[in-house]
Amino acid sequence: SGESFTYAQTLDLAERVGTGMLNDGAKPGDRVLIMLPNCSAYILGWLGSSLAQLVEVPINTAYRGSFLAHQISTTSPTIAIIDPSFVERFLDISETIESILIFYLVGNDKEVSDGIAQLTQAGYNACAWKDLLNVTAIDLPEVKASDLGSVFFTSGTTGLSKGVMMPHAHMYLFADECVSLTRLTETDTYMSVGPLFHGNSQFLAAYPALIAGCRYVMHERF
Repeated sequence: SGESFTYAQTLDLAERVGTGMLNDGAKPGDRVLIMLPNCSAYILGWLGSSLAQLVEVPINTAYRGSFLAHQISTTSPTIAIIDPSFVERFLDISETIESILIFYLVGNDKEVSDGIAQLTQAGYNACAWKDLLNVTAIDLPEVKASDLGSVFFTSGTTGLSKGVMMPHAHMYLFADECVSLTRLTETDTYMSVGPLFHGNSQFLAAYPALIAGCRYVMHERF
């Protein structure tokens, strides 16, 4: 996409995102569903939710119907950050998404506008993701290592996927372990091509890069 962010820019934008979600009614401990292809908004949604003491819930972008409904009903998210192409999937399971106070749509202006219109017409609150990036950041809650950071779902090979509740310390442990195993340093570049809804790209690639202070390069897909 040609985007590039320094650590300072990333922090500033993540604080804006976290502040905006709290301003829109989310409370510490609430779940933030993220269903996006790999993009900068995914990273900022994850980090923004963490800084606001919210809980990231990554969702497989292939899910629809009962699979999607199961993960939403399991976590009862307050916020949903999604691609506009997924709007119809959520409306198809309207009986499951009552907990969602607001949808943030990520995409080009036309797709976002159409998606917002669909959701609004169906009675849901929705706005453009880019609106969050213009919020003025305020003092955010103090986040502890023991606070719940994410709910990652298992692959579901033996039945319905199970949500794994991961405190921030758990996420950090995996990432720091990866830094040690790969001997990652600030002079390295860590490239990832896997989906961010999977731990392999998020807490075993993006997060280790953050800890090591190196450059992280993300591709949308392999």
